[in-house]
Amino acid sequence: MEPKRFVSTIHDDATAGDLDGIKKHLENGTNLDSLHPNDFATPLHESAAGGHLTICKLLVGHGANVNPMDIAYMTPIDRAFGNNHIEVANFLRRYGGKSSKELKTEGKLTGPDYDPAPYYENLQW
Repeated sequence: MEPKRFVSTIHDDATAGDLDGIKKHLENGTNLDSLHPNDFATPLHESAAGGHLTICKLLVGHGANVNPMDIAYMTPIDRAFGNNHIEVANFLRRYGGKSSKELKTEGKLTGPDYDPAPYYENLQW
């Protein structure tokens, strides 16, 4: 009997910062905005949370949505800031990334009144 092989998902590779794995997913046409079944995070959420700037650049450069919301109504910028990855957050901002609070203010976030980072008022862009 052949042993089972572990097949890495794009979410695993984004979380781990595995650039070669992400490139293979791009070659295979993997959906860059696929939602993780546990928390509805996209690969961009995962790479932003881990501070993997190169992977964020690659995903955004290949058309990944910069403002998806996960199950907690957090965007990739929320996750980057929440983990103190300011360089990643600034990169996402340059490409149109917004916090969930900003999307709520614009009327683009419907649902509970969720504010994942009350310190946004003090941030300077």
